[in-house]
Amino acid sequence: MKKILLVTDAWPPQVNGVVRVQDAYIRELEKRGYKVIVVHPGHFFTVAVPLFYDVPVALFPRRRIARVITEEHPDAIHLMTEGTLG
Repeated sequence: MKKILLVTDAWPPQVNGVVRVQDAYIRELEKRGYKVIVVHPGHFFTVAVPLFYDVPVALFPRRRIARVITEEHPDAIHLMTEGTLG
């Protein structure tokens, strides 16, 4: 089974187009037999961005992301959004 590591800064409980597209993307990949590993802000200590308080920003994610890559050995890494994680 091929593994895809998806890195995103947008994740539920956010409600927006990016999160909806990601959900559809993940469902489609899993339907096609891929294992999808998702790294999102919920895995980290976060702070709110001024003026965008519903958007958590992950702080100091480097080590944890490196550990996930080392442990999971993904076949591909997709940076779904730009931000502190992507």
